[in-house]
Amino acid sequence: MKKKVFKSVIGILIVIEGVFLFLSYKSYNNIDKAKVLEDVKLADILKDKKKSLAIQVQDSNYQWQDQGTTTGWPDSNHYYYGTKCTDETGKETANTKQIVQFDDTTNTATITTKETVYCTIYFAYKKDALSLMQATTDGNHLKTISGDDKLIRYIGKYSEITKNYVCFGTSNIEDCKKDKDKYMYRIIGIQAQDDDTVELKQNQLKIIKATPKINNSIKTIAWSENYSTDINWDNTNNTVRKYLNDGTSGFLKTINDMGGSWSNLISDPKWYIGDDTTATTATGISSEKNKQTTNKYKVGLMYASDYYNSWTYTSNTESWLHIIHGTSSSSSAYSSTYEWTMTRYGYNSDYTAWGVNTSGSLRFDGVYWTTPAVRPVFYLSSNIKLSGSGTESSPFIITFTR
Repeated sequence: MKKKVFKSVIGILIVIEGVFLFLSYKSYNNIDKAKVLEDVKLADILKDKKKSLAIQVQDSNYQWQDQGTTTGWPDSNHYYYGTKCTDETGKETANTKQIVQFDDTTNTATITTKETVYCTIYFAYKKDALSLMQATTDGNHLKTISGDDKLIRYIGKYSEITKNYVCFGTSNIEDCKKDKDKYMYRIIGIQAQDDDTVELKQNQLKIIKATPKINNSIKTIAWSENYSTDINWDNTNNTVRKYLNDGTSGFLKTINDMGGSWSNLISDPKWYIGDDTTATTATGISSEKNKQTTNKYKVGLMYASDYYNSWTYTSNTESWLHIIHGTSSSSSAYSSTYEWTMTRYGYNSDYTAWGVNTSGSLRFDGVYWTTPAVRPVFYLSSNIKLSGSGTESSPFIITFTR
């Protein structure tokens, strides 16, 4: 009889413990109650289930700080930046998004795996673009150039310009880093003031694809198919311009496929397009504009001045805008290829345009040449905020539009 009573008591205790664990698990997975940072008991639940969760919050100096699991949910100055998970051996998991689902509307996160995982949720500090760029880059490498097109530019060699990476097309940091050829861009500069001539506003970012790759391949194309006729950017025979702005089968289609929230973020300004016979000297940059502008287009190429101003004025082969094969830690992904700029040289036995050759220097070639690649450039709306650090491993994320 005593054995039966004892077994019954044990059974009841087991049931009670099971109910408690079930309710704890259910409460944790309830999207309305699973406030990750607001319930200290959550950390205990995670330990019981052989899971752990850490919080990293970027401070106002843009340094990552360990917040543990007991502090309040980050304030409105912060943005959910991503999650990194590893197994118990320290190996990073490939399906992070499936392991941790985050809802930025209700500020909740839910772990949905039976495996032992260790996850860190990151919250980056968001701010207006110029302030964040200035905070993460010293004044020697982000400055206004006299006589330039009202743009504050990143200036320096590739080893110095490490904090101007930005993701476009996704706000998910894991997706951006996983598919760099699709989502990773670099910031050429930001409008220091309005430029009414080309209808650009203060604080608009000018960005360029981090690589010439489009849809996982490098698109090479002639600047124009007719070398004996004066064909400017607006001309219907300008094959580069048509390809870049084709929303049906060209580059702009890749943007449209990302959804309206992204395609609507791209401005459609006019572009400076004056011929330039001296693009490799400081005095030649002003002649690039030559008071000539195009019609409105969403997508263009870098100007010869963009490239010229991206080096240290002593060694153009070290320009961050054109990383030469073998000189970067990511050389396999950023290997060099000949690339067009948007700037023509003009007539020189036939019509020519400036490009960046594989040695890293500017040179002009016939517009009909099909070898050079196109690397898209466009301007973003001024109404955005950024978060992150701007490095390749922690790129800026666009966090706010209106």
